[in-house]
Amino acid sequence: MKIENWKLEIRNGQSILEVLVAVTIGAIIIGSATGAIIMAINVNLQSRATQVATGYAQEALGNLKSVAEGNWLKLYSVPAKGPSTQYYLAPYKTLSGTVTVTSGSPSVLGTGTTFTTDLVAGDNIIINSMPFTVSVVNSDTSLTLSSNYP
Repeated sequence: MKIENWKLEIRNGQSILEVLVAVTIGAIIIGSATGAIIMAINVNLQSRATQVATGYAQEALGNLKSVAEGNWLKLYSVPAKGPSTQYYLAPYKTLSGTVTVTSGSPSVLGTGTTFTTDLVAGDNIIINSMPFTVSVVNSDTSLTLSSNYP
């Protein structure tokens, strides 16, 4: 009887193929997790931008509503250098004194008024709820409108 020596080898560790499969699976899992995190961050940023835009839009609509409900006579056009389609709110203030106007005349006479301090040519004024443009400021108590008082 012949007995041969058998050598039993025990290998510790993994084959190269097993290592590659493990690395590939790990890369897929990490890549998927990274993609999900990036997508969540983008959705969060878009949501935040939408909220800010909604806030601005609501503020603009509120301002527009207040202008629409307000006195339209307080609007004036842009100076010659700006676009002709933009309008601004004119500062509104009540002037001192009283005025006398004559139907069919552009002359305005004031009592206790300070036209030279308060007004210049081109200013918009309201007399008896009607808008007019000042053509010439003659004195503290006299001015001329650009159109006749009706």
